[in-house]
Amino acid sequence: MKNIERVMEGRDCEIYFSEYKNHVKEIVKNYPEKTRFYSVGGDGFFNQVIQNLVHTNHGVVCLPFGTGNDFSGAR
Repeated sequence: MKNIERVMEGRDCEIYFSEYKNHVKEIVKNYPEKTRFYSVGGDGFFNQVIQNLVHTNHGVVCLPFGTGNDFSGAR
């Protein structure tokens, strides 16, 4: 968390951690305006994020930080 806060210092952003089932869905619902979401995690978390962004005007950036990262192709 400290690294993310340091990198994003001075930028207009909010940082959330998914803490329970459907938390990502609740977070996305709080942003009716076009927003860019950064998904930092593995394939499962990225899948959660993109599933909740379908049929929205939001954008997503995948920052692979899982163990396999098969979807992102990070090796």
